[in-house]
Amino acid sequence: MPAEAIQRVLAEAGASDKRLLLLIDPLEQIFTQIGSDAAGKAERAAFYQALDELERVEACAVVLCMRADFYSDFMASPLW
Repeated sequence: MPAEAIQRVLAEAGASDKRLLLLIDPLEQIFTQIGSDAAGKAERAAFYQALDELERVEACAVVLCMRADFYSDFMASPLW
């Protein structure tokens, strides 16, 4: 899982005050590049789950960047 991998990388870095900034750009590709069939829905759900897990890692900050014309898609997603 991504959260476990990030925690492991930070632990291997040695200092307890290390933090990780994860930038996801362009986020709108989650709405445009992944199909709406069952496989696409499963892939999108796995991405949402990974972001949810990363949110719980205190030493990790996630920044999502996307075009404004995709705000309605974003607001209709579990990310909102």
